[in-house]
Amino acid sequence: MIKYYFSFLVLVFSCVTVQSFAQSDLFSEDFNPLMDLDEAVEIAKTEKKPLFIFIGREACGNCHGTLESIQEDFALKTKLQNDVVFVWVDTDGEQGGAAYWMLMDEGGSFSLPLMGIVDTQTEEVYVSSMGYKSANFVSSMLDEVN
Repeated sequence: MIKYYFSFLVLVFSCVTVQSFAQSDLFSEDFNPLMDLDEAVEIAKTEKKPLFIFIGREACGNCHGTLESIQEDFALKTKLQNDVVFVWVDTDGEQGGAAYWMLMDEGGSFSLPLMGIVDTQTEEVYVSSMGYKSANFVSSMLDEVN
C-alpha cells in the first residue's frame, strides 16, 4: 500500500511541476520575439525597421504583466510582429548588460521591464520606459515611431 501511495505522490508532484513550468512560459505560440540581441540588430538594420527591445526576467511579475497585456491585444501583437523587430533580452543572460546600455544613459537606475525603441540606422533611442505598462502604453510607444 505504501508503495502505491508513494507512486501516486510522485505522479502528482510530476504533474504539478510540469503544470507550473507550462504556466511560466512568457510567450504564446503566435507571439515569439527574437531572443538574440545581435541577431535582432542585424535584422533591424537589414529590414530598416526600428528595434523594440524588451529587457526583463522570467521571474519578474511586472514583466509577466506587461507581456500578458501585450499578448491580449491583437492589434498591438500585429504591430510588434510587422512594424518593428521585437527582441526579448533576459537580464540574467549574457546580453542583458549590452541591451541595458543601448537604452539608458550612464549611471541610470532602472526597474523591470525596461523597454525601448531604437533606430538601428542612427542608434537613436526613440522612446524608453520602465516598469509595468499596459498594452495601450506600449502601443503609444510604437505610434511615436511610426
